[in-house]
Amino acid sequence: MRAGIAAVAVLLAWCGPRLAVAAAGSGGPSLLGYRYVAPPASGGQARFEVDAADRNGQVVGVRLSGDLLLIADGGCNLGGRKNGDPAHFVIPVRTLGDGEHVITIVLSSSTCSRRARVEQATHTVTLHLPQDAGTETHPRCDSPTTKRLVRSFARAVSIGDLDRADRAFAREPAFQWYSTTAPARRLRAAAFDRASLRAYFRRRLARHERLRVARLEANYEQRRDIGNFHGTLVRSADDMKPATYRFKGAASCARGRARLIVWSMAAGP
Repeated sequence: MRAGIAAVAVLLAWCGPRLAVAAAGSGGPSLLGYRYVAPPASGGQARFEVDAADRNGQVVGVRLSGDLLLIADGGCNLGGRKNGDPAHFVIPVRTLGDGEHVITIVLSSSTCSRRARVEQATHTVTLHLPQDAGTETHPRCDSPTTKRLVRSFARAVSIGDLDRADRAFAREPAFQWYSTTAPARRLRAAAFDRASLRAYFRRRLARHERLRVARLEANYEQRRDIGNFHGTLVRSADDMKPATYRFKGAASCARGRARLIVWSMAAGP
């Protein structure tokens, strides 16, 4: 099994030539999850998935050794990622047979600055196929994913799409709250009630509420595996003139589905 095959999966070019290599210290890349996925019975390619993040940088490479030999290179700012955002690697690999397999996962991350600094971390894991194929993996709520979700919800409200606005929010118990100041205040106990949220949206859409995002920032929080966001928007409706509101919230990407779990907005710049 240890012979393996060699393959290279190139996702994007490396950050650039000015790199200084250092061993991982208190920062550096962290392994969030890994999993071997066997090919379907109908035929196809096996794959190995790796989730990783660096709170001070970006994960730009994964090297597998042991019973799998493969290098997957990524790049800085891939798809709009920022430092601290997670990376989800899906790597085609050879099919592994049943039994014990030892895999060494070497992660490389970079500060992705002009004088980039690369750090590495090594993890050795053991799979017991077919029962134990690894840990749960899924795409995380990085900055681009979270921003797309926020803008999608705001647009759904603005065009009167009730189903899309409702689907943007997770169900209980993941849902936390949706709160806003007047008009149509939703505060205290009402803000935590997921069951009444669709009816609330229906009433606001009947008033032709509009949410236009003016400024939006987002970041990934590794400890809770969520995306946090904040910014300003212009809120308007039949019962109010256009006004600037501050807003903030959080999103979850559990099981690979991006959903809002917190939304708070209040009048004021």
